[in-house]
Amino acid sequence: MDEKIKVNNFIDNSEMIAVTCDIADMIMDAKYQGDPNLYMTIVDDEGTTEFLPEAQEVFNRLYDEVQDLIAKAFNIQFIEDVYEIAFGDNAINKGYTEQEVLNKLKEFSDNSLEN
Repeated sequence: MDEKIKVNNFIDNSEMIAVTCDIADMIMDAKYQGDPNLYMTIVDDEGTTEFLPEAQEVFNRLYDEVQDLIAKAFNIQFIEDVYEIAFGDNAINKGYTEQEVLNKLKEFSDNSLEN
């Protein structure tokens, strides 16, 4: 995998999705006593599976709950918002360091005091 987990509690979006899915899958497995036949169906000759409709709804709720818990634990939304104030949309995924963000915010602050 090309993308890496970023240091200092930052997780890139693809890693966040993967971790969230993995945890939600584990909860689904426990909920259905480890029997995928209770919540999955095979959809083609290659063995591709998908959730049964009711199970998909359960998974979607679990995914949202797990994602919220992870985001709260790492304070991800606040950090993303601070990066975007400093450098615009999706700034957290553009390689800026915490120090660069702080410097840019200080620059904004200093400039606002001059006016």
